[in-house]
Amino acid sequence: MTDNWRAMLTADDYAVEYPSRSEAECAFATAAVRAEVADEIIARCVMDGRRKFGAHTRGQPNVERELSRLIEHAHQYAIDPDLAEMNNKHFVTQLGGKTRVVTEGDDDEFPGRRTIVAVSSFEDFTNLHSNRRKSWTEIGKNGGEPKIVELPIGAWWLRHKKRRQYDNGMKFMPQTDDDVVDGRRNLWRGFGVADRKPEGASGESGCKFFLDHMLKILCSGNEEHFDYFRKHAATIVQQRRRTEIAVGLHTEEEGSGKGFYFNHFGHILGSHYMQVTNPEHVTGKFNPHFETLLLLFADEAVFAKDPRHRNAIYGLITEPRLTIEPKFMPIYSARSYINLGLASNADHFLPVGPNARRFFIPTVSPEKAGDLGYFNRIEAQLKNGGYEALLYHLLHEVDLREGDGRKVPKTVRLADQAQFSRKGVDGLVEAVCNEARVPCAFWEHPDCSQTNIDATVQQSLDYMLAHSDDRELRKPLTVKRRLCKYWGCKSGDAARIWNGSDHHSCLQWPPLAVLRANFEERHGPQDWDRSDVTEWRADQRSSIEDTGEIDEASLDLDARVAALTLARRDKERQ
Repeated sequence: MTDNWRAMLTADDYAVEYPSRSEAECAFATAAVRAEVADEIIARCVMDGRRKFGAHTRGQPNVERELSRLIEHAHQYAIDPDLAEMNNKHFVTQLGGKTRVVTEGDDDEFPGRRTIVAVSSFEDFTNLHSNRRKSWTEIGKNGGEPKIVELPIGAWWLRHKKRRQYDNGMKFMPQTDDDVVDGRRNLWRGFGVADRKPEGASGESGCKFFLDHMLKILCSGNEEHFDYFRKHAATIVQQRRRTEIAVGLHTEEEGSGKGFYFNHFGHILGSHYMQVTNPEHVTGKFNPHFETLLLLFADEAVFAKDPRHRNAIYGLITEPRLTIEPKFMPIYSARSYINLGLASNADHFLPVGPNARRFFIPTVSPEKAGDLGYFNRIEAQLKNGGYEALLYHLLHEVDLREGDGRKVPKTVRLADQAQFSRKGVDGLVEAVCNEARVPCAFWEHPDCSQTNIDATVQQSLDYMLAHSDDRELRKPLTVKRRLCKYWGCKSGDAARIWNGSDHHSCLQWPPLAVLRANFEERHGPQDWDRSDVTEWRADQRSSIEDTGEIDEASLDLDARVAALTLARRDKERQ
């Protein structure tokens, strides 16, 4: 090798003549390959920490893999720069039983991410690149005169024995750092940073400000919740799998650090983390970005009352496989590694059932909302070795042998989301218990709702249910059967009322205290709006008996549920 290359090894500013340090290191390695320097010697030159040279490669999250890639690229570039260029953009593989050329490039929807931008047959690929020619000189047969051979560069690359090729396709395999596994290209690109702790200290100390934010703000100082939260993050980086648990962060105050957590934790996951704000990126058809994610952060991107969003959320959390629908390839199935994070300022942001066990929703403190100095201090530590320390801490210092990640703490905020999500019969019972008054009640019998098999009779519970905004209540007969089966109500002959001249059909509710106790057994302790009332309240004298007109206050269940929602929000603000 010439003196110029030797001088590069000892220069502090070794990349001064190149666009970047990585290109300078590649140029040196290529020159070394052409000079027939052994790969082991090239590796020692790059990895010698006494010199500035090689700093780019040594600073990568997975140094061994980056060094292997550098030397491999140098060999290709030494053979022909055009080969290295084409291999960097394209590769040949099997897709759907057919041999195809796959072209990678920048993702227009997600800048900074590489994705598949084209899948071509050999013929189409050759035609696309036929405007660029590749020529070389060959010696004639039997020592004849040399001749110049020319081919379209696409055809030349396809015939080259060193073209990039994966015989068995491609797959996301984050449990291994190998680029190729059993002939498959591994789509795992590695972590975004190296795991490195401060010299002479623990990884925990190097990211203390960030961990304090998780404990004191995101968990409001609750040690049990913080322990679960940290182990959840550690599970993602240690085991590189889906946990089947979604983390939801909620405050009414903006700037409390919800997105701050996800984005900085996601930084250590590199390209395997994504933040989305468009619901279509969660529920839409074209979803190849899902396949290679360890963490998807839906930032105000889902709406609890939209059934499409609910189905998408639960599918991402629970389903072991994903249906991937790329733009240029057939639909296929892939194993899911996605962990889901959600953040919102809306009161009701998650569709949670009474027995929810897939969501961890800690109580987020608004104490540091909008405090730029506080967040700048955390970010400064992270950028000064804190990211590396955080990854080291989660990989090597958090013990996952204690505790069960499937046992999610039952938090107050989880109960709040379950309450906001209640609808159907349970929502009706909750509204009735809160009001301490049954709908469509008789004056003399405040525990009885007037019913009529004809749902067009406006004075009846049947009419009220049939015209409810809640779809789950619009089948009166089904609702009444469930009230009788699960909530102790009575109907039919056991609940007829005699008014002195005729019998009236009704639905008889159990005593208020009994109904409330049953509700709390199923949904947990409640703060009832009319807790001072222990028996059913009577409406004003029934207008059915007096005037034959509708008693709107008694019939409008939707208004009652709306009032209940407002009351919940008032409590939340307090």
